[in-house]
Amino acid sequence: MKKINVGILVFNNIELLDFTGPYEVFSVTKDLSGNFLFNTFLIGKNNEILKSVNGLKYIPDYTIFDHPNLDILIIPGGIGTKEIMFDLQISNWIEQLFPKLFYIITVCTGVRILSSTKIMDNLEYTTHHDCFDELELISPNAKLNRNTRFTTNGKILTSGGISAGIDLSLHVVERYFGNEIKNKTIEYMEYGNWKNSLL
Repeated sequence: MKKINVGILVFNNIELLDFTGPYEVFSVTKDLSGNFLFNTFLIGKNNEILKSVNGLKYIPDYTIFDHPNLDILIIPGGIGTKEIMFDLQISNWIEQLFPKLFYIITVCTGVRILSSTKIMDNLEYTTHHDCFDELELISPNAKLNRNTRFTTNGKILTSGGISAGIDLSLHVVERYFGNEIKNKTIEYMEYGNWKNSLL
């Protein structure tokens, strides 16, 4: 079975759990399957050391110019999205990738980065609750859903703040491989009220 390549866009001042939460979900699912199913890695604009909002340093595995083919692109949030959303190289890269992707997943304010692309037109989306008003201003042609943890619009999936990205990643695991594998991942991670979620 071919592994599903999951690339996570990373940048300075990223919200830490926005990318490490989904990374953990897909990595745990891979480990529980005997190193099959998913291959997850970080993609930066370049290969420089980056720093999260809380100061954790990390290095991308690849750049936007040299990464493997992607099946899933995850766009995390954080204050750094306010700068990245105006980066034409990033927005052009996303638009070029889009037709070949199975899913684009945004976490929290990662949807800001989509707002600089044509992909946002007529899209139902959600984001962190503190940014509802801002996103409605910068994405007037899209429809904000203020009352959900995540939205699914064909290949475009968006989630609310921080931990909602874990919920959405688990949803994607279930879409690909079913409820049993998703529940094994939840149980291993002891995520949320995990004992009740498996009933």
